[in-house]
Amino acid sequence: MSRDTYVGLLYDGAFHDVAPVVTAITGSPAVVASPLTALREGRPAGMLHLVADDDGRNELAPDQAAELSAVLERVRPDVLLLDSCYSRTEAQALTMRVPHVIGLPGRMGRENANAFLARWYQDYRAGQAVLTAFEAAFDAIPGRDLPELLRPEYHGQDEDRSHFRSPRTSSCTDVTVWYGTNRLPADNGNSEPYGTHIDDRLHLGLCVVRVPDRAPYGRQGRNLLRPHAAGLTGEYTLVGHQNLEPGRYWDDLARVLDGAPFSRRDAVVHIRGYRCLFREAAVASAQLHVDLKVRGISAFYSFPSRGTRSGYWADDEAAQHAERYLYDYLRALALSRNIAKVHVIAYSMGNRPLLRVAMRAAQHASESDRLHLGQVALVGADVPQHFFRNEAACFREIAEGVTLYVSSRDMALKGSELFHLTPRVGQVPPLTIVDGITTIDVSDIDMSLLGHGYFERAHAVLNDLHALLASGLEPADRTRLIEQHTEDGRSYWAFRA
Repeated sequence: MSRDTYVGLLYDGAFHDVAPVVTAITGSPAVVASPLTALREGRPAGMLHLVADDDGRNELAPDQAAELSAVLERVRPDVLLLDSCYSRTEAQALTMRVPHVIGLPGRMGRENANAFLARWYQDYRAGQAVLTAFEAAFDAIPGRDLPELLRPEYHGQDEDRSHFRSPRTSSCTDVTVWYGTNRLPADNGNSEPYGTHIDDRLHLGLCVVRVPDRAPYGRQGRNLLRPHAAGLTGEYTLVGHQNLEPGRYWDDLARVLDGAPFSRRDAVVHIRGYRCLFREAAVASAQLHVDLKVRGISAFYSFPSRGTRSGYWADDEAAQHAERYLYDYLRALALSRNIAKVHVIAYSMGNRPLLRVAMRAAQHASESDRLHLGQVALVGADVPQHFFRNEAACFREIAEGVTLYVSSRDMALKGSELFHLTPRVGQVPPLTIVDGITTIDVSDIDMSLLGHGYFERAHAVLNDLHALLASGLEPADRTRLIEQHTEDGRSYWAFRA
């Protein structure tokens, strides 16, 4: 039995992205409907699909929410699909008025969302049960290894039927991750502790992330749509945040490490990249803390990314502006008497301020107070290749070892190359090899949609990072690596099949 659908509230650029998909599937044109006039007049709708532009809001604006409420007084759709205007709290509240609510996070990417919609409309309009159609649509997403925060979610009137919601009986562990940021603090009513704009000061604090005790390694190789035993949803959740003044921050950090064996006093600092909100950086840092079995504490530095596709150039400027604050943060960590070594994992655009920090440290600090780091891992580096080759020697002056992970399947970096008209360090070809830096080609094991998240999801890379950070093993002593040589005899490494 076929069902009627109505696509409304299509705003700005999002309409042009979504309309062709909806038109192709439904056979009828999607309409720009600012007020939902047709629905207010009583037009029936088995499903109402609301679309907003990817502006980082992740919820309905107040006027949109009021308009939707008025519509739902007249029309009782069976399914409400919130596309790029989805928040969990709002969706769960709406289940009091709509039997089925589906959320597509705006930042899951339009390609992923459109793949979901194509299969969803096909199965839903053909009369499939809502949950059956939802699961089939999820399986159609090319990037099913997206982090939980960016996955489609289903909410039903019976809360226990909602997907991606940890049962209250779950066995969980709270992981504390420390942070530094030069983001401007958000308003008190905002769900994000920090916003997307630059502040001219370094903020310090800690976040508490709840991790199920049976969370799968690497957040990969599981389908969260299927039923699981209690507590096995694999969802990482930010449950607490505390901003700390510098004196309190460093005292609390010292107390955490005080009395621990010296071999368990390392700090691993995670520097996230483009299009990453503060909350996502906190959750990703906790994930790495668990997966890498960090010896000591995990921390992250979050520069003021806008969190949207269109914010690339703003993120670029923010990453450059973050240099002095990142330098101060890493140097304070390295000078802490309670921390044995400070290791750094820089991801994507996060490699830009880190490279400039290394340049600043190597050129301007005296030997007595120079920044000293342990292992530095450069992952998916969105840095100009020629600039890196000229300046990367500075890493050798401040770090015990530097490892560069590169991939030929990193579509995000290929997109960056088109923007800048110059190759990026993290992509091949051409292969970036610099004296004193270990280059590892991970092309053969990259399993993510864009190839840009391999260090979080590919088990072999996580295992290699663990061996590097925990033991400082040379590439020849790490089990999965095999030495390769370029035509001119330069050495690099790749993963053995």
